[in-house]
Amino acid sequence: MPDREKRETGYTLLELLFVVSIISLLIALLVPQLLAQRSRIIEIQAQKKLRTIGSVMAAYALSQEEATTRTSRTSRTPGSSPGT
Repeated sequence: MPDREKRETGYTLLELLFVVSIISLLIALLVPQLLAQRSRIIEIQAQKKLRTIGSVMAAYALSQEEATTRTSRTSRTPGSSPGT
């Protein structure tokens, strides 16, 4: 019986292979999900950037419209009609 006491102090090769195979299986199931989430995050970030660019362009267009409206009002001579 002394052999049995020595054997129980460590793990067998079969137990270690079983643990490694379970970890490998979990990683194989997890990696595709992580990649899908990563691509979704990149897509959301791109949408936010496009929305920001659109807002900036709209604000710029509005400011330019106001600037041209102000210039056209001040360039007219008093007494002249807007059509002339």
